[in-house]
Amino acid sequence: MRARALQLARAIAEGAPLSVKAAKATVLAAMDLGYERGAIEGDRLHVEVYASQDAIEGPRAFAEKRKPNWQGR
Repeated sequence: MRARALQLARAIAEGAPLSVKAAKATVLAAMDLGYERGAIEGDRLHVEVYASQDAIEGPRAFAEKRKPNWQGR
Protein backbone atom coordinates (compact mmCIF):
# COMPACT_ATOMS: atom_id res chain seq x y z
CA MET A 1 0.00 0.00 0.00
CA ARG A 2 2.79 2.43 0.85
CA ALA A 3 4.60 1.58 -2.39
CA ARG A 4 1.45 2.38 -4.36
CA ALA A 5 1.05 5.70 -2.50
CA LEU A 6 4.64 6.62 -3.36
CA GLN A 7 4.06 5.64 -6.99
CA LEU A 8 1.00 7.90 -7.16
CA ALA A 9 2.86 10.74 -5.45
CA ARG A 10 5.68 10.50 -7.99
CA ALA A 11 3.21 10.52 -10.88
CA ILE A 12 1.50 13.62 -9.47
CA ALA A 13 4.87 15.32 -8.89
CA GLU A 14 5.80 14.72 -12.56
CA GLY A 15 2.56 16.32 -13.74
CA ALA A 16 2.17 19.79 -15.14
CA PRO A 17 2.45 22.15 -12.15
CA LEU A 18 -0.49 24.35 -13.17
CA SER A 19 -2.69 21.28 -13.63
CA VAL A 20 -1.68 19.78 -10.30
CA LYS A 21 -2.32 23.10 -8.54
CA ALA A 22 -5.75 23.50 -10.18
CA ALA A 23 -6.71 19.90 -9.43
CA LYS A 24 -5.81 20.30 -5.77
CA ALA A 25 -7.76 23.57 -5.58
CA THR A 26 -10.73 21.88 -7.26
CA VAL A 27 -10.79 19.07 -4.68
CA LEU A 28 -10.59 21.59 -1.85
CA ALA A 29 -13.36 23.67 -3.43
CA ALA A 30 -15.57 20.59 -3.76
CA MET A 31 -14.98 19.79 -0.08
CA ASP A 32 -15.88 23.35 0.96
CA LEU A 33 -18.67 24.10 -1.53
CA GLY A 34 -20.10 20.68 -2.29
CA TYR A 35 -19.75 18.74 -5.50
CA GLU A 36 -21.85 20.88 -7.84
CA ARG A 37 -20.49 24.30 -6.87
CA GLY A 38 -17.01 22.83 -6.47
CA ALA A 39 -17.11 21.50 -10.03
CA ILE A 40 -18.12 24.95 -11.30
CA GLU A 41 -15.22 26.46 -9.38
CA GLY A 42 -12.94 23.76 -10.80
CA ASP A 43 -13.93 24.76 -14.32
CA ARG A 44 -13.03 28.35 -13.50
CA LEU A 45 -9.69 27.32 -12.01
CA HIS A 46 -8.75 25.31 -15.09
CA VAL A 47 -9.33 28.15 -17.59
CA GLU A 48 -5.79 29.43 -16.95
CA VAL A 49 -4.38 25.92 -17.26
CA TYR A 50 -5.96 25.30 -20.67
CA ALA A 51 -4.62 28.62 -21.97
CA SER A 52 -1.06 28.00 -20.75
CA GLN A 53 2.15 27.16 -22.56
CA ASP A 54 2.14 23.86 -20.66
CA ALA A 55 -1.16 23.00 -22.36
CA ILE A 56 0.72 23.18 -25.66
CA GLU A 57 3.81 21.40 -24.34
CA GLY A 58 1.95 18.31 -23.08
CA PRO A 59 0.46 17.17 -26.41
CA ARG A 60 3.62 18.21 -28.28
CA ALA A 61 5.81 16.09 -26.00
CA PHE A 62 3.40 13.17 -26.37
CA ALA A 63 3.48 13.43 -30.17
CA GLU A 64 7.27 13.63 -30.10
CA LYS A 65 7.44 10.65 -27.69
CA ARG A 66 9.40 12.53 -25.04
CA LYS A 67 8.86 13.70 -21.47
CA PRO A 68 7.29 17.14 -21.27
CA ASN A 69 9.33 20.11 -20.12
CA TRP A 70 6.84 21.83 -17.82
CA GLN A 71 7.39 25.54 -17.30
CA GLY A 72 4.47 26.33 -14.99
CA ARG A 73 3.19 29.00 -17.33
